[in-house]
Amino acid sequence: QLKLLQAMTTSETDLDLSSFGLTHLPEDIGDLEALTFLNMSYNKISQLPESFYKLTNLNNLYLTDNPIEKDNTFLPTLKAKSPKIWAAYICQNIGTQDIEQIETIYYEILSIFPDHTEAFNSLVNQFNNYKKNKKIIALSEAYPDISASDSYYGKMIADTFFEEQQYEKALERYEKIVQENPYSEPYTDCSKAYLKLGRFAEAIQSAEKAVSYDDQYIENYLALIEAHIAHKDFTEALKTIENCRNAIGYDNEFVLLFKTVQIHIALGQVAEAETLYQKILKKRADIEDNWIIKAEVCEILNKENEATKWYKKIIQEGYAHNQKARFRLGYLYLKKQQYPKAECIWIENLQYIDSGLITETYLALMCLEVLQGETLRALAYLQKALQDSDAIKFLVKHEPRLDSIRQDARFLELMAMVTL
Repeated sequence: QLKLLQAMTTSETDLDLSSFGLTHLPEDIGDLEALTFLNMSYNKISQLPESFYKLTNLNNLYLTDNPIEKDNTFLPTLKAKSPKIWAAYICQNIGTQDIEQIETIYYEILSIFPDHTEAFNSLVNQFNNYKKNKKIIALSEAYPDISASDSYYGKMIADTFFEEQQYEKALERYEKIVQENPYSEPYTDCSKAYLKLGRFAEAIQSAEKAVSYDDQYIENYLALIEAHIAHKDFTEALKTIENCRNAIGYDNEFVLLFKTVQIHIALGQVAEAETLYQKILKKRADIEDNWIIKAEVCEILNKENEATKWYKKIIQEGYAHNQKARFRLGYLYLKKQQYPKAECIWIENLQYIDSGLITETYLALMCLEVLQGETLRALAYLQKALQDSDAIKFLVKHEPRLDSIRQDARFLELMAMVTL
């Protein structure tokens, strides 16, 4: 009672009455109209006074472990008398793990209150937990004003667009986050999106901003290194690698060695790349992240048999890089003109592949069909890839693995059949 009186006197917006042993609320609880947060969990409340329904500013309402929650008439009554308070309660007490029911309930709230941020964010979070990327995108486009109002969920939405390879839309959201709350991570995100879109100078600028905000985070340096490599600023890429070592030590030496090998190969310095490769081989072989790097370095050095060995090891062990290993192994088969093997492993991978590789896999299958003279089948795969126009434009223009067929008459014929 003292806490209630104090809240009424000071117009607090937050009130925690949990575990007070309350059996009822005073009738004048409705005078606390400024309340936005009310926690009445772990009491003995079995009914609510009529004035309670005046608390229409509530965004968060908790009644956990009170008898009233077991009353079948509680939710229908709450919804009928105050849809706003019902929504505040539902957002904190969804009461189901069924994603379809969750979706229905939150969309019902949004149909009543189109600006209900809590319902929107909760639904985004649920979709993210269940990896429902398409649903996140549909939700954000249906409620654009809400989707741009919170940097945390705004980044979650932007990351989803990026995963789905809709890079222009991802970049638009990352840039908005940077404008409203500049820090290193969204600058790194912007850099990666610029890179995917072939805007290399802007990728470099964003990554430099990220490093300036946080020079102790490896991802910021890696974004800058990748941007310099894409822009063919190999000297600057090597400087960035050295700056990274000086700033954060040698904890990430393995990945930095890999980037250095890439640069030496790009510069035609095969002997230097071979020396670094030997260093990489001496690193611990029981760490799976090292396996994928070793395989990729073998590919760069044209050690195809060794690369195949590492990719097969990853696939057989069933580790996290399994999908990427299958994807890359398919390209090795393609290079050896083992077309049936390449097609088999790519089609199999599409059954459970990470969304970030779907477009690239369709593009790979397109290449395979072009090389076999199957123009119509190649077109079918390209049409599937074209569902993501941003990614396909970039890949067709910049993907080095297409170099072998870029001037092929059959490939040019295929390109003439579609509008990119």
